[in-house]
Amino acid sequence: MGELDIRADDHIGMVGYFPSLVRQLGEQNIQLTVIEKKAKFIQSDALINVTMDPGALASCNKILSTATTLLNNSIDELLGYTRAADVVVIVGPTAGFFPDPLFERGVSAIGGSEIVDVDLAIARLSSEQGLGDTARKYVLNKKVYPGASTLFARG
Repeated sequence: MGELDIRADDHIGMVGYFPSLVRQLGEQNIQLTVIEKKAKFIQSDALINVTMDPGALASCNKILSTATTLLNNSIDELLGYTRAADVVVIVGPTAGFFPDPLFERGVSAIGGSEIVDVDLAIARLSSEQGLGDTARKYVLNKKVYPGASTLFARG
């Protein structure tokens, strides 16, 4: 995840359990705290702490959060714990929106997906598969995003 620019001395916070990223960070010996609502993922060792306590994000300097927090109304609470972070990135297929309100509240980037094959995407999701090549990923970075009002003016 280029927006995070992960370094050896970082303490990464993750909202939502992303198995492949947890594995990658563990292999790189990066300290990681994951906030997860599913008890089956709860674990803790010297590098990785998976907990249900969102307060654990307060010690993280870079945070990656699922955009599902926008749908389940937990974004406000979670952003309250990210104030000390240098970077906060929200990602996921549910991140298709104008990010201005979140950028104003300290979020650094939004990563989303544009569905390019609707029928195949529905079929895959119905059978609990990932979107794969049915979606094209994108990132909106606060540093270069012109703002919704500018985009509307260009209309």
